[in-house]
Amino acid sequence: MKLLKKIDKNLERWVMFVLLAGMTLVLGIQIFCRFVLNNSLTWSEELARFMFIWSTFLSIGFCLKEGISLKIDTLISLFPKKVQAVILLLGDVVMTVFFLYLLPSAWEFAYASVENGQTSAACGIPMYFVQGSLMVGFALAAFRAAQGYGATCAPCFRKEMSEYVSRGPFLSCFLSSCSSACPSRSPWASAPSCPGSWTTPSRPIWSWSCGR
Repeated sequence: MKLLKKIDKNLERWVMFVLLAGMTLVLGIQIFCRFVLNNSLTWSEELARFMFIWSTFLSIGFCLKEGISLKIDTLISLFPKKVQAVILLLGDVVMTVFFLYLLPSAWEFAYASVENGQTSAACGIPMYFVQGSLMVGFALAAFRAAQGYGATCAPCFRKEMSEYVSRGPFLSCFLSSCSSACPSRSPWASAPSCPGSWTTPSRPIWSWSCGR
């Protein structure tokens, strides 16, 4: 379990580190051969380009997981914390659907190079190894976006959930929480504190809201 958690936390970071180190090494050898030995390599730039392509698509999931993707949150920050959580959750849902929508096209793009047997010019690498980076990157991005559902909602609701668990039965504590949030409108305003019994409301829960 610890190994899986470590892989989940650091997968993209480890792979991108290896790719960056590989690009640095390959291009460093190319520079040495070109300017010192006066004999340039024919495959180094192509290999470095392929590693850069892989690191680019892997970085999508990494940015989503770490929350470092570019965003403008000036408008969102004006709302209460729970409204912000809902907006961010909707954003995660949209991104998940978007990347899942791109997956079939990425698969067709990679599979086309398998059928025609296309290889790279200098290294002779089958191109589906390169074009498969789209499918892997989009799948990982969809997974990380879906993984963000809990991370988005948990900070806003963790306190309330812990209070419910510590104070008694979940449903009665939820009802008393509603009454404390909006006592003037709540049919449970006179209900005793949790744990304990509470009076059944005269109106069903779906007919009541704090805003009315």
